Amino acid sequence: MNIVMDTTFFGRYFGVLVLIDSNSTNVVSPHFVRTEKVIYYQLALNRLRAKSYIIQLITCDGKRGLM
Repeated sequence: MNIVMDTTFFGRYFGVLVLIDSNSTNVVSPHFVRTEKVIYYQLALNRLRAKSYIIQLITCDGKRGLM
């Protein structure tokens, strides 16, 4: 699975963190967030790993401290 992930905000405190499988273009993990923190990305990736997904590649917007 190749993951593209980012958070988009609609207003100051309402954001959607999405992880998209770039092969199928399906959203595999949407989450509503109030802030963009590294821990939210880590939790989303861990949830995918817990479902036995094998992540081969991650593309993100360059959030510091993410990897």
